[in-house]
Amino acid sequence: MRPDPRSCGRFGHCAISEATGCRASTEISRCDRLRRRLAPAAAAGHLRRADRGGARCDHRRGEHPIEWHCAGYADIQPVGAQEPAGAARPAARLRRLARIDNASVSGIRLVLASASPARKRVLIEAGIAPIIQVSQVDEEAMTAELEPIRPADLALELARAKALDVAAHFIGHDDTLVIGCDSVFDLDGIAYGKPLTSAVAIERIRGMSGRTGSLHTGHWAILGDQSAGRTTTTELTFAELSDTEIAGYVATGEPLNVAGSFTLDGRSAPFIRSITGDPSNVIGISMPTLRDLAGDLGLSWADLWTST
Repeated sequence: MRPDPRSCGRFGHCAISEATGCRASTEISRCDRLRRRLAPAAAAGHLRRADRGGARCDHRRGEHPIEWHCAGYADIQPVGAQEPAGAARPAARLRRLARIDNASVSGIRLVLASASPARKRVLIEAGIAPIIQVSQVDEEAMTAELEPIRPADLALELARAKALDVAAHFIGHDDTLVIGCDSVFDLDGIAYGKPLTSAVAIERIRGMSGRTGSLHTGHWAILGDQSAGRTTTTELTFAELSDTEIAGYVATGEPLNVAGSFTLDGRSAPFIRSITGDPSNVIGISMPTLRDLAGDLGLSWADLWTST
């Protein structure tokens, strides 16, 4: 059963990611919906119009979980900012206010259990504004505990652990889809995670130069009491790299905190000759795989869209 969209908006305790701006033009954007909700108050003189132009709205993190800045409504305050302490709120009004958040049109929220800006960017470009809640899983300790294990299996186990860790904060919230991801680079059956130090990164990149390896990304999805997981693999062939190129790249610091010491959407992109498989998987989250997982849990891809 799909969760009731009216039950959304109960996550004020979570860190809510920034969303992109929206221009009021289609009458279905977030700014348009907000303007319609505030129209009675504006007519009563409770809000002042800053100008007569179209409203351009963006959502920025501030002192409160959600803060609206609109050119068309200069005096809009964060939810509850103008109310006296202890003021009673009717339940219906609370439900209306709660809809001003990262919920999709269907009422489903996607929580990403990762601090990766690349994964967040891929989701936003696909029309999904995720809530970011980083897991506290110790990847190195868990990897040591699981060894020996195949690289592809390791990626899935780490993704599962991250999703479970974050989902524990959302027990009882059946309108929240928690996604955990982890990427592991596989060269000759050896799993390579984040190098963390320059010396390790240089050694690994030298070993990858001119060769083909596999990037495994584990994905684990949790919705209420349901869960599903998949691993997606993409093959990459690297160019022959000179010591000067390797040293220069490592000096940027980029490879130290990415699986396999490279990334498709950064400075190392020219070093990748070819890929076989899903490009978004190399960035850290496969969009086709995420769509499949949503389907496994009874959701359509459109249920996750938060942009209009």
